[in-house]
Amino acid sequence: MLEKYLLEVELEYSCECGGKSSGQTLTFASLPKTFIIHLKRFCYTPSFNLQKIYDPVQIQRDIVVSSKMGGGCFSLVSAISHSGSIEEGHYICDSIDPEDCPLEPTDHWLTFNDSMVLKTSGWDVCKKRQELAYILFYRRHVRKRYHVLNCEKERCLVVRSRQENGQREGNGMKKDSSPNSDLVELQ
Repeated sequence: MLEKYLLEVELEYSCECGGKSSGQTLTFASLPKTFIIHLKRFCYTPSFNLQKIYDPVQIQRDIVVSSKMGGGCFSLVSAISHSGSIEEGHYICDSIDPEDCPLEPTDHWLTFNDSMVLKTSGWDVCKKRQELAYILFYRRHVRKRYHVLNCEKERCLVVRSRQENGQREGNGMKKDSSPNSDLVELQ
């Protein structure tokens, strides 16, 4: 989803030195705790009429985003969808069940549709909301003084900061037993 946005783009220009092309890369300066993606679902036609876009978007449960200050693993925690047309419609929110533990996710989600609240799963949300998703909310998987190394579904591997080596390993974490390893896995 973000890959195309962050790809290097070749630009054409004319320079006194004879250069005719250059590259432009977009990057994030830093990463937030909550990453919000607003999908463009409306556009203007050539005759300047507003029209809704129903193109399916592959909604990813987990995304890894890099920045100038490092990377981060984010998991989808909520999606707002719009059904209907430009003139009228209805918004529905799908969200992680607040009772679900972030370190041991059970994939219990809730769909909020006016006064009706239904149980669902994150995988169903990703499949069913591809054409209607409007805003996606991702929560970052980092704990105080830990840096994300790799993201796999609901689990993230983290690297313990060098300054923290030798301190206790509590908080549901297990240190890799190999020598000189700073790898810690969330349990």
